[in-house]
Amino acid sequence: MWNSRMFWRKIAYYISPAKSFRARLILAFALETVISCGIMLVVATVWSYNAQRSTVLSNLGSLSNQAVALFDRVMFERLRELQLASTTPTFASSTNYNTTEAQQYIESMKSSYSDLYAWIGVVGTDAIVKVSTGNVLLGFNTTARPFRSVCLSGGIYFGDVHLAALLTNLISNSTDVPYVTVAVPIRNLTNNDTIGCFLANVYWSWVASEVEESILQCEDSIEMLVLNKTYGILLNSSSPNYNQELLVTNKNVQAQIDSGQQTFEADDWDGVNYLVGSVLTKGYLSFPGLGWIVVLRQSKTAALSAIVEARDILIIVGIALTLLFSITGWLVASQVVKPIMRIVASADGILKGIDLNGNQVETDLLEMEGREGRRYEEGDVNILLESLENLSSALKSESELRRQKKALERGIRDQTAKLEEVISDQQIIQDILSNTLPDSIIERLKRGEKFIAEQLEDVTMFFSDIVGFTTISSSISPLEVVTFLNEIFTKMDQLAGQYDVEKIKTIGDAYFGVGGLFITTEADSHEHRRNVATQVLNFSLDVIAAIEDINNSGRYPSKFQLRIGVNTGPVIAGIIANKKFAFDLWGDAVNVASRMESTGTPGRIQVNRTTYKLTKGNFEFVKRGQVKVKGKGDMITYWLIGNFQLENQLENQLEID
Repeated sequence: MWNSRMFWRKIAYYISPAKSFRARLILAFALETVISCGIMLVVATVWSYNAQRSTVLSNLGSLSNQAVALFDRVMFERLRELQLASTTPTFASSTNYNTTEAQQYIESMKSSYSDLYAWIGVVGTDAIVKVSTGNVLLGFNTTARPFRSVCLSGGIYFGDVHLAALLTNLISNSTDVPYVTVAVPIRNLTNNDTIGCFLANVYWSWVASEVEESILQCEDSIEMLVLNKTYGILLNSSSPNYNQELLVTNKNVQAQIDSGQQTFEADDWDGVNYLVGSVLTKGYLSFPGLGWIVVLRQSKTAALSAIVEARDILIIVGIALTLLFSITGWLVASQVVKPIMRIVASADGILKGIDLNGNQVETDLLEMEGREGRRYEEGDVNILLESLENLSSALKSESELRRQKKALERGIRDQTAKLEEVISDQQIIQDILSNTLPDSIIERLKRGEKFIAEQLEDVTMFFSDIVGFTTISSSISPLEVVTFLNEIFTKMDQLAGQYDVEKIKTIGDAYFGVGGLFITTEADSHEHRRNVATQVLNFSLDVIAAIEDINNSGRYPSKFQLRIGVNTGPVIAGIIANKKFAFDLWGDAVNVASRMESTGTPGRIQVNRTTYKLTKGNFEFVKRGQVKVKGKGDMITYWLIGNFQLENQLENQLEID
């Protein structure tokens, strides 16, 4: 039976976000898309506007500079042509020149540049035109003309753009042709006196078109204006006819130009808003410039048209995206709502009289209709939430226990991982410290000591240096240099550990080690010092042997030799700095040990008298004699040859064999 009331309830349910989850999700997708597209549109439009505005202004400024440079260069070329002509013998030999020859010269010059020069003439010191193209103005008195006083006094004259009505009428039967007058002095080749003026009227239209064609050939929407010092318009690319009465009257434009601003915005200039680039001509080489102002302007409408088009496209794209995401929202909502609808359907089934086994139960029609109407009246989300609240209460305790268990397990795993990481980091730090500092110093640092310094009376120091290492390293590859240093220093570190020698540091190819560092003994002090020195000397002999083994291996093209110095004496040992701290030794004995190495010879071990006296019963020495040591004067030193005990052991071994 048709129930119109139920039908309209269903329609209201499906389109109402307050009742239908599907309607809520679709509305959310649509709103998010509209807001996102709106923000993107505003940001993109503002950014694009500013970027395009900056680009256009930069382009206008660049074109203005190019136009100014071209104007100045064109006028300089005209000046140079006239100067070259004025220095020819035809005009510069004397005032009594051959008029026929002079006439031919200027006629030839004008015909070569027919589009450029309107008229060329020569004026004498009496201000009379002596020679002219086409004999136009021949004999004319130029006393009242401004070029005469400048030119005859030895200067160069450039007139601003003007209408020479008399000249124009004589040569073209017109009165509105603009010219630029250029005059240069004619100097006598003998005494350099000014004997006349070489004068030319240049077509302004040619100069202007030369620049326009070069600058605006691909810029249809850009207008070029050339202004004089009083803001009179000498050239307007959009209006080719010259009118000497036209002026730029916009005060804002005048103020911007006066301030030297090369790019700016000019609103309401001739009823149009423009982006403007302007540059003042400054001359070129000997051309001083006329103070012209080159202005390039482009209407904002034309300059920013691409932004408007892009904005319209973005609006269309935004609308399309809104529709697309709304449809996507509908499809996603359908999938998301399905589980909800199944739960609601189960609840409705019970309301309609279907038991859990799917059997129909007798139910009063009005009661069933009332229950179904409740769903469409209150909404599926509210009904679902009511059902889930009861289920949530039952599962809350169990869920909380599971959550706590998982959190506890996760916490144990995290703490275990952190503990393992800390242990690993501590081991790395311990290894680094062990390779950097003596163990006794490390223990004292762990106890919190910050300043460590001790006076040590009985240490034996070892210094070595690779002879000629700088020269050798330049003849082999960097990889071979590093490989060799790593091999020899690794071997020396191994031997140092064998003989209880503490490595203090390496500097380049030099190695500094010490024996007897922080060693306490109850034995006789002399015996202790001798044992320490013996260990260091045995270490020195083994280092020499290690170098020989490396040289005999043939792995390197060059043979290496060490220079070794040994000394025994008191030092101060301690830690310096509190960041990247280092353990080091200081004292006169350290300096002497270093001098034993530096004054030695390649492949030999030099010891001072103190070390010699301590160990002479155990080693074979050869007295070197007195050696001049910097800061100490003459010192008696010895060469270490070998170890008696080792030699006796070898001899006994050979006899047994």
